[in-house]
Amino acid sequence: MSKVNESISPGRIIICLIIVLIIAAFFRLYKLDENPRYLDIDEAVGGLKAEKALTTGDFQFFYSIDPMVMKREPFTHEGLYVNLIALSFALFGKSIWAIRVTSAVIGLLTVLGIFLLSREIFQAWPRPPTQQDKTLLYGINPNTAALACAFLLAVSFWHTLFSRIGFNATLTPLPTVFAFWFLVRATCRSGRIRDFILGGIFLGLSFHTYLSNRVLPFVALALLLLWLLQRARGNSETDKVYKPIVPIFFYWTAWLVVASPIFYYFLTHPEDFTHRAKDLSIFEKPGWALVVIKNFFVTLGQFNLRGDEFLRHNLPGSPQLYWTTGIFFIIGIVLGVRMSVAYIRGILSKRCAGDGSFLPLFLLLWLLATLAPAFLSSGPHPHAHRALNAVLPAFILAALGGTYLYGCLKRSFSNETGKRLLAVFAIATLVFTGVMEYRKYFQSWAGHEDIGFYFSKNQYRISEFINSQPREMKKFVIVNFYGPQPVQFLTDTYLEEGREEKNLIYLVPDQPINIDFSKERPYVVIPLSRDKALYEKMRANVPGDFVQTEDFDYIINE
Repeated sequence: MSKVNESISPGRIIICLIIVLIIAAFFRLYKLDENPRYLDIDEAVGGLKAEKALTTGDFQFFYSIDPMVMKREPFTHEGLYVNLIALSFALFGKSIWAIRVTSAVIGLLTVLGIFLLSREIFQAWPRPPTQQDKTLLYGINPNTAALACAFLLAVSFWHTLFSRIGFNATLTPLPTVFAFWFLVRATCRSGRIRDFILGGIFLGLSFHTYLSNRVLPFVALALLLLWLLQRARGNSETDKVYKPIVPIFFYWTAWLVVASPIFYYFLTHPEDFTHRAKDLSIFEKPGWALVVIKNFFVTLGQFNLRGDEFLRHNLPGSPQLYWTTGIFFIIGIVLGVRMSVAYIRGILSKRCAGDGSFLPLFLLLWLLATLAPAFLSSGPHPHAHRALNAVLPAFILAALGGTYLYGCLKRSFSNETGKRLLAVFAIATLVFTGVMEYRKYFQSWAGHEDIGFYFSKNQYRISEFINSQPREMKKFVIVNFYGPQPVQFLTDTYLEEGREEKNLIYLVPDQPINIDFSKERPYVVIPLSRDKALYEKMRANVPGDFVQTEDFDYIINE
């Protein structure tokens, strides 16, 4: 056994993994109630549906929220994330923190999942015939490489940001990582029907998360086809365990059973299946082919060149990967392409080496599939939100690239001192990456002067004002901007009884001129957004003092 292997005991692996998970927890939980400040509309939507489900007991597989005044179609999305928020409310009470801690726990479990998945991939990764120790990956223990992969995801700005806000897309990588962990383990090592069934269960759960995960069955199908092709051309150890038709049948049956509630919902509500995808589809626009090609390269460039410009999703324009991780990612892509070509040649020549020979091609196909919802959709590009599932194959490829680079450098040293210095430099590089990712999130992004605009600062301040007013003060909120969900959540006025308790009424912009305010005193009228034309219309019919604050204006008559 090699010295490297002897130095990596199971106990040390567990200790290192715990340290990585502690770091991941710190990045996701530290000042969770402060960063980001205020409350985004999408976060409030999930919180309101969770509140209603918990209050009424009406938990659903697919939720829609009442149509907003400025958006005719209702918000609709899969129900698993909302139901998890409801569980958080039941445990911790209703709050912004309770919404976001749901995402934080999901993000933490995803870091654990990518360690398990990447270790499985690294253990089965095809080794060159010249490599003497077949238990190592480019001269590195696969457990060490998997720990590096988990660490890079743990400190990733991209994944940290979405692990700290209440978007249902945050849930997409979690069932995905476990779905492919079980499937890779089943096809590359165990061959057990139990692993196929568990993989199918998690794949089914992924359908209850977000629109972009609808591509995952095609990724799973590609993996299974590559596995079958390798079995037909090579000498797989799993050939002796089960005939392929049996585990594949159980896999897809498990997927169908778990996903069936959402399928049934879409069969009975086909408009909810198509309306969001249709709104985002690029294929109905003229010249879509050229646009798709452009979007593809722009989306691919988000990793190393220029990322999402939207402050809510990213520090505008900064690459989604820090430059150290980005270099590893590029090396991993080149390595994956080279090995995929070798795999295809081996298949064509009826020679296939090892159970994991299809993994490089699978990783590349998986990466492309996770990027497809972004580059095949309309709107701004790149889009870090829609491409969030790409963090899994991207960071596995980055860990592979880093491991390969480290192995090459290690072989260039003939003495132990040089190898130790290289190990220290590698650890220092990881620490440096973590520090810079911390600064990017907690200082540059969370401290950005415009963060309040993107997280509904004005509605947050309006809610504070409403909550400070006595009940006898009648409160009119004019919804002249997108939707009032943050105010509804923060003032407990989504449900009818809450509005009665607060003595609050939501109005569309034209309604104030039809109300006899002489009978409503005392009252306060608060538009969600500053609108000079609206104020001019209100002046004649809404007497009172016009008050301006830093974040909103209102008319009050006491």
